Amino acid sequence: MRLSFLIVFIVIGGVGIFALQNQNVLQVKFLKFYWETSQSIVIMVSVIVGLIGGMLAMVPGSIRKWRKMRNLEKVVATLKKGEGTTPEAREN
Repeated sequence: MRLSFLIVFIVIGGVGIFALQNQNVLQVKFLKFYWETSQSIVIMVSVIVGLIGGMLAMVPGSIRKWRKMRNLEKVVATLKKGEGTTPEAREN
């Protein structure tokens, strides 16, 4: 856990240094919109959008794991009560 935090901070620091060294002004075009901004802002926004997209991509898997864990906790509770069989075995 601490190693992952360290890696994240190193990556964020590297992106920050890269952004500070790239202060050039550039024109951003999106659909019919044009605006001028520094290259560092474009880099930072791109990183943030990528992180948010990555976290959103992980949500369905996390929900599936949470549901499976909840079902397994019910099975464990049933077995602890001494009923001896799982709900799946009783259905068959």
